Amino acid sequence: MKQPKELPKIFTKSSKTYTQICKTDNVYQYEVADNDPNHENIYFEVFYRRIANAKTFPNGNTMPERILYPNNEAFGNWAWCISRGNDYFSALRIAKKKFSFIDEKKRIKQSA
Repeated sequence: MKQPKELPKIFTKSSKTYTQICKTDNVYQYEVADNDPNHENIYFEVFYRRIANAKTFPNGNTMPERILYPNNEAFGNWAWCISRGNDYFSALRIAKKKFSFIDEKKRIKQSA
């Protein structure tokens, strides 16, 4: 079975740059930075790897199976945002712990 295309390692949307820090078969972690010269508005997004099924629209256009990047409604459900506040490394540490927790939880669930 063909695997869906992975999320990009780096992409820009509006005024933000998203950089993939790590991923597994279960979870992604991105650093998100505003495109300001001081890089003061940096935060992290951690989310489950979710695959959307292929879709055919009424006009005949198709959308292939794909990995989803979370939308606003996903945060708090299958995605989490970790703000850095004044301490980048504390926020990074918390984001990595959330990443590891989700990955381990998913692995245990899959092995049961």
